[in-house]
Amino acid sequence: MDFNEYMAFVRKYSQEPIQELTELDFNELEKTLDTKLPVEFKSYYLEHNGNHSVPDECYLFFSIKYGFSIERRLEVYAKQGIHFGKKIPFAGDGYGHTYILSLEDNSFGKVLFFQHETEDHQEYEVVTNSFSEFLIYFVSKGKTFVR
Repeated sequence: MDFNEYMAFVRKYSQEPIQELTELDFNELEKTLDTKLPVEFKSYYLEHNGNHSVPDECYLFFSIKYGFSIERRLEVYAKQGIHFGKKIPFAGDGYGHTYILSLEDNSFGKVLFFQHETEDHQEYEVVTNSFSEFLIYFVSKGKTFVR
């Protein structure tokens, strides 16, 4: 996927309104991923299903299902030859870096950091051991996530 195709894809889905999630939405995602999602992650997303815009120096939770969602971001990455296995990109910053939730057996629930500069190597840095710790970590660092 070249840059123009990517931007057309983003524009198309960024116009789609974000809707509330249901347990059925999570069941479908878990079936697609062939794994369960951490309870605290599901609870957070049932209350806040992401947002599109990323002002400078702010962070963004991606929606699960609507808009330029996690599902659609996975499509874009796959078209670029990037596959996360049992990891999902759920948040990002204004610089294009991505926060990823690991669903793999040996690192289940850990939040990882993926810099776009290392896409060829797919190197991850562990940020926290759980999604709950991730939320606390960013509040303590004075970071702002857009919802």
